[in-house]
Amino acid sequence: MKGIRRVVELDPDTIAAVGDLQPREGVEADITFEVDEEGDYTVDSRLTDRTFHSLQSEVDADLGKRGKNKGYYIDLHDLMRYYKKHDQVPKDNEAIHLLAESALYNWLPGTFWLAELSPDQHLEFIRSVPDENQIRNTICKSLVLADEQDSFEDYVSNSSSMQYPRFSASDYRDLFGQSIEDRYSNLRSPYKKIQHGAIELKLDFKSLNNELIRENIPKLAAEWIDCDDDNKRSRLKYAIKDLELRLTASLLSGDIED
Repeated sequence: MKGIRRVVELDPDTIAAVGDLQPREGVEADITFEVDEEGDYTVDSRLTDRTFHSLQSEVDADLGKRGKNKGYYIDLHDLMRYYKKHDQVPKDNEAIHLLAESALYNWLPGTFWLAELSPDQHLEFIRSVPDENQIRNTICKSLVLADEQDSFEDYVSNSSSMQYPRFSASDYRDLFGQSIEDRYSNLRSPYKKIQHGAIELKLDFKSLNNELIRENIPKLAAEWIDCDDDNKRSRLKYAIKDLELRLTASLLSGDIED
């Protein structure tokens, strides 16, 4: 808000609400006033629901940064905060795309966010993400789990993988034709379970379902934020990745009834 006059014209409830807000880019109050013939005025002030939730305002600010810089991604720490309090994060398509792209940039599939889309929209997102070294392996894993071999071939044919010898399209290509359970077992991390704090999960295909996955990803993100051990943080991040890959299989493969 600009100028003391605009502040004193607010009603007391709105002043109290504004006092509780953290100053962040994108937080605004809509203030209007009307002056009658006798010179008296009526003030109408409104704070949108998104303004009251700081994480929603932060995502709005992230979207503003993406609008100015197409190479902008949410960093891993903020991304984990969004995973932890996902119920406060906006779920419109623009926000979902930025959150999922930022997850991919941090070596996560982003399926937790893409689950808000229809399967067709989810697949279209995966097919359309630009080829970059940070995301290539994860995109290929998602396409394999979705049994999208044609899309996989289109993706790798346009890939700049020759610059990165560690990337081998043939390793992924060999998985097509296998059962969805075998595909997942070959694509997830070598860890078979996660045990941290109150969280204990078997990371095998049959032990997981969508409800369990959606319930535990925010818990794992909260543990990641509170953890100060790099090795444990790595394990927690791998667990989120493995859960998202399993969610990808459930959402995009026709072989699973959750």
